[in-house]
Amino acid sequence: ISLLDSSGLLLRTLWRVEARDPGFRAGGVLTLRTWLPLPKYQKTADRAQFYDRVLTRARVLPGVRSAAYASFVPMAMGGGIWPVTIPAAPPPSGPRPTVSLRYVTPGWFATLGIPLRAGRDLGDGDAADRPYVAVVSESFARRHFPGQDAIGRRFNVAFADRTIVGIVGDVRGRGAERDAEPQVYVPHRQVPDGWLSFYAPKDLALRADGDPTLLLPALRAIIHEIDPAQPISNVRLLDDIVGAQLAPRKTQLVMILGFAALAFLLAAIGIYGLLSFAVSNRAQEIGVRMAVGASPARILATVLGAVLALAAVGALVGGAAAWAAGRSLEALLVGVSPSDPPTLAAALALVLAMTLAGSLAPAWRASRLDPAQVMRAE
Repeated sequence: ISLLDSSGLLLRTLWRVEARDPGFRAGGVLTLRTWLPLPKYQKTADRAQFYDRVLTRARVLPGVRSAAYASFVPMAMGGGIWPVTIPAAPPPSGPRPTVSLRYVTPGWFATLGIPLRAGRDLGDGDAADRPYVAVVSESFARRHFPGQDAIGRRFNVAFADRTIVGIVGDVRGRGAERDAEPQVYVPHRQVPDGWLSFYAPKDLALRADGDPTLLLPALRAIIHEIDPAQPISNVRLLDDIVGAQLAPRKTQLVMILGFAALAFLLAAIGIYGLLSFAVSNRAQEIGVRMAVGASPARILATVLGAVLALAAVGALVGGAAAWAAGRSLEALLVGVSPSDPPTLAAALALVLAMTLAGSLAPAWRASRLDPAQVMRAE
């Protein structure tokens, strides 16, 4: 019962995680990494020139709908967390609030299918000599400016004061199982030379009609022509990145399901053997009962009644053990209680049904015993 209940809890968790909206559309998106080396790309303008040349040529490839660069692709990197300060806000009682920070090129939201809720997207005009701006997620706006229009508000992040010019949908950037955290997207050009080079855009995302992997040779050629010494790595479909987030959960589920199926089979075999042995030991008693007038239906009901009584006791003990085992899985569950009543009830019902099925054949044989043959054998 414990293994069946654990399998059910993980199965429901997997279903809930897969049903969660990641906040972006992964289908048809190819990603690859060009980590620009220092000191060759120490200056922000040099990096921006590289991005512009790659994106200009990539966007005109056949079937390409959009392309953009960002610091990190969602679900591919769990870091990028920065403290944020809101002017005129009361000082926090605990640690400073944090956000997930990404430097992006124009077109990032369109490429990943992240909806723009209000304001505008980042553009090429958001350069280092212009006012520093940012696009924030809905969760950021709700947390720091509840009930207010966040457009035009100012805050400080990554050593710079910025003005909010747009609001986009939330993205589960650090995993499908995590709730979406506040996110801040800033223009790739608004980084002082030599600052935060680790956060410089490095992941190219390209959305295309059809199979985007067919464009990989052309992309390699484009990057090689622009910078022959620039290596390419981490070539993946965004669908595969999302799938990799669920792979450990599926492995856990397969393993526990395998153990549960084995336990279920062994229990069924054991119950059948035990009941067959019990019926054979009670053959004389059953024969006497039938000799004095007990009907086959009465014998069948007697055997099944004894089986169900034992099964009820086992279900109570097994249910308690399953509840305790479920508590140990709490860290692996998402949106599912470790003492989930429907899952526990389903596990108990399945075990009781298996017990009843395993007892039918011995009970049926007991009801068909010939009293005369039993008495002569004794």
